[in-house]
Amino acid sequence: MSTVNSKNMKSLVRILAVLGIIGCHLFLVTMIFATEPPSATPTITNIKANVDLRQTGDVLIYGEYKIPYTAPPGESADRTYTFHLIGTDNTTQLGAILPFVRFDNGYNDGGFSFYFTTADNLTTDQAYTIRISQNPAYFDEPESWDYVMPLSAWTSATSQEDNQVELTLNIISMAQRLEAAYSDDLLELLESSAGGTVLSSPAGETYFRGVIYGLQTMAPDLFLVQVFDFETGDRLWGTDEFDAYQERWGAEWMATTTENTSATFGLTTPTLMSVIFGLPIILGAVVISAIKFKRIEPAYLVAALVLILLALMGWMSIALFALIFQLMAIYIGYLWFYARKAMSWDLSFLAFVWFTSTLICIVIEGGDFTLAATSVGGGTIAGPGTIINDLAAIQGLSLSNLIGIPTAVLSFARGLFRMLIWDYSFYSGNYVIIRWFWMATLSSAAVWGIFTNLVHALPLPRFG
Repeated sequence: MSTVNSKNMKSLVRILAVLGIIGCHLFLVTMIFATEPPSATPTITNIKANVDLRQTGDVLIYGEYKIPYTAPPGESADRTYTFHLIGTDNTTQLGAILPFVRFDNGYNDGGFSFYFTTADNLTTDQAYTIRISQNPAYFDEPESWDYVMPLSAWTSATSQEDNQVELTLNIISMAQRLEAAYSDDLLELLESSAGGTVLSSPAGETYFRGVIYGLQTMAPDLFLVQVFDFETGDRLWGTDEFDAYQERWGAEWMATTTENTSATFGLTTPTLMSVIFGLPIILGAVVISAIKFKRIEPAYLVAALVLILLALMGWMSIALFALIFQLMAIYIGYLWFYARKAMSWDLSFLAFVWFTSTLICIVIEGGDFTLAATSVGGGTIAGPGTIINDLAAIQGLSLSNLIGIPTAVLSFARGLFRMLIWDYSFYSGNYVIIRWFWMATLSSAAVWGIFTNLVHALPLPRFG
C-alpha cells in the first residue's frame, strides 16, 4: 500500500509542477499583454508634405504625434505602436513606420515621417490617411486611430531649393514645439550659429536624424557642419574656346587677307600674324630693355602680355603659347639658381622648373578650354580638369566612405604620372613632339634628381 501511495505522490508532484510551469507562463504572457491603454486619444497634428528634396519626384510626409501617457509603459513605443500611411481607398497600405524612441520611451510628443523615392511613384496632392495602430501582442483589445491628411498640407513650392527651405522652417517649428512640451527636462533641440538657427548637437541632430532618415541631404541648412557629395568623375576637355579665338575672323576681310598672305609665304595664319605683329614688339622690348636696364629680363613682362594678346586674337596656337611660357620659366629658374655659378643639375632647380612648367600647363588648360558641364545638386557647374581631378579625388571622401581611400590614393598617383608624361590636350596632333621633348628632358631630369637625392638621404645599411 505504501508503495502505491508513494507513486501517487510522485505523480501528483509532477502534475503540480507542470501546472505551475504553465501558470507562470500564462502569468508572464498576461504581464506582456497588460500594456495600459493611453490616458487620452492619440493625435496627429501639423502634417506637412514636401517633394523633390533629394531627387526629382521624391515625397516626404511628416508631422507630429501625441500618444499620451501619464506614466509611460515599460515597453518602448516602437514595440507597442505602429504608424501607417493608408491610400485614399482607406485600405491600401502605402507605408509603415515605428516611432523613434528618444523621449518618454517614445510616448507622448514626438515626430514621424514617411519618405518615398522617385521609384515609389507616390501620387501627390492626395488626402491620405495616417493611422496609429496598437500592436496586438501588447494589448488585449488593440485599437487604431485614423487622421485624414488635409490637402493644404501639400507644399506649393516647385523647386528643390524652395522645398528644402520650407522643410527647414517646418522642422525648426517642430523642434520649438517639442522643446516647449518637454520644458521640464530642459530639452534643447536648437541652437544659434552665425548662419542662423540650426539643430543642436547632439540632441537635436540625433533626434531628427532618427525621425527623418537622410534629413541632412534634404535640409542641409539645419546642420552646422555641411556635408556635400562632390562629383569626382573625369571631365572631357575640348579646344572649343581656343578654336573660337582662332576662328573669330572667319567671316571678316581680315581672315581672307591673312590666309592669302600666309599662302604666299608658305606659312600658317597664326605663324604669319605672330611674326608680323608679335615678333617686332617683343624684339623692340628686348632692345629697349638691354639699352636702358642693361638686361633683357624686364622685356619678359611685355613679351608675356603680347603672347596673351596673340593667343586671344587667335594668332598663336595653344601649344606654342604654353611652350614659350615654359621656356621663360626655365630661364627664370636659371637666373635664380645658376646665373653666378657653374651649371649643375641641382634638385632645387629641377623641382622649380618642373613645377612651374606643370603649373603653367594646368592653368592654361583649365583657364582657356571649355569643359563638359556636370550636374551637381540640381544645377550645372564646370568641374576641374582631368589631372586636377585625379589629384583632388580625396575631396569626395567622407567618414561614411572610408573604403574609397585606396581609390583616392590610386587616383592621386595617376594624376602625378599624367603630369610626368605631360598629358595635356594641346600637346597632341602635330604638337605631340613637344610633349615627348618635355618628357625626355624635364620629366626624366626631375625623376633622376629626386631619385638620386632620396638615395643619398636614406639611411642605407653598411657592410664590412
